Amino acid sequence: MKDLTWGTAWNYTRAEMRDPSSADSKTYDQNIVGTALSWTPDNWTFSFGGGWYQNFLTTKKTDVHNYFAGDAWGIEYFAGYKFPINQYAVKSIQPYFMGDRLEYVNGRNYQRIDNGLGISFQLDYGFRVDYEHVFTSSTDNLGDMNLVRLRYDF
Repeated sequence: MKDLTWGTAWNYTRAEMRDPSSADSKTYDQNIVGTALSWTPDNWTFSFGGGWYQNFLTTKKTDVHNYFAGDAWGIEYFAGYKFPINQYAVKSIQPYFMGDRLEYVNGRNYQRIDNGLGISFQLDYGFRVDYEHVFTSSTDNLGDMNLVRLRYDF
């Protein structure tokens, strides 16, 4: 099945947090691992992925000994259909539905769930413009968002 792809990534960082006022510091071993499947039959795109974060997401505390939360996990999904246009500098238009979820396991009581609708305009010369409305439910009551992205691929 040539239209099915799978990607996996892992990153390790040793980070040192320092408090210049007290010379206090702590070293964190950070790990991020993620994987995703993407299926692109014809003009459709479907994708689903997930990840695990260790000592990477913040606790929102300024203390160097509690700066990073221990563990968190997340998932995300995307479904869109690309309409080829190829006129007036517009290569394609892709409406899509997307979402994600992020939840801390320890170190902070936080959860965020996003679901959104968007439209992407692929333009000539590597430019792309996206508009997205995101419905957000989070522990800290972030509220819904409107996003506009301008992208250039060279």
